Amino acid sequence: MTPKLPQPRRARRAALGAELKRLRELNGVSGRTVAKALGVSQSAVSRKEAGEAPISLPEVTAWADAIHAGGDDRSRLQWMAEQAVTETQPLGPWRAEAGASGFQQSIGTLERASRFIANFQPDFVPGLLQTGEYARRVLAMAGNPDPAAAALKRLERQAILHDPSHRLEFIVTEAGLRWCTGPTDMLVPQLDRVASLATLRNVTVRVIPLGADWRTTPPYPFILYDERDDGEQAIAVAELPDQRIETANVEPYRRELDALRRSALSGDEAIAHIMGLARGQ
Repeated sequence: MTPKLPQPRRARRAALGAELKRLRELNGVSGRTVAKALGVSQSAVSRKEAGEAPISLPEVTAWADAIHAGGDDRSRLQWMAEQAVTETQPLGPWRAEAGASGFQQSIGTLERASRFIANFQPDFVPGLLQTGEYARRVLAMAGNPDPAAAALKRLERQAILHDPSHRLEFIVTEAGLRWCTGPTDMLVPQLDRVASLATLRNVTVRVIPLGADWRTTPPYPFILYDERDDGEQAIAVAELPDQRIETANVEPYRRELDALRRSALSGDEAIAHIMGLARGQ
């Protein structure tokens, strides 16, 4: 069974919903009025108040407008909303709780629930594009206690690449593609694999070459999980050396993706560039 990771964000979402309901009733505003302001059904408002459905930052602003919330109430709601959409966890304990293979299974569950996934990885080849040997070495370097088992689970996750109901976008840097976990000749099959997967109709691989005209300050690596069919909001996930950050405030990440796309090669140009790296050019 895949371990369930702690989700205190859900508790904060429930607290936000309860406060939104309290203020709505205190100000004598009906659920129908709020629903109209948000452009949702009245039952959706009830689910948000109960913490059963996600609520975005723009929806909280529209809710505050609809109930004529005062300045102090608006500030409190904004703070609660920001807390409700963001989760920060120490990375080591989070991985330890899930275990080597359980961590990969948990990520796989999130991937399968997301019809669109965008991954920016400037430092090395993204996990879903890795060969078995490359994955094992990366996981070993990260201190995984059983890199072989974790690599196997990572390879199992790659089945999503061949599922046309999912769209996947990868933005990588040339420096990341050149990064090697072992003998330099092991990069050739890895680069060949990236170039091959880039030909799939539902997979887009973009490459930011050395000397590119960057349209944004290079951000930390992150993954956007969007168009979810599990009833949850889109989220962006970033892993720093010591912690994992998960947020439903995804608009800044969408803007970063747009800027990164303008910095990158795509389509046949990207594939040709990757193949050139494989040939040592």
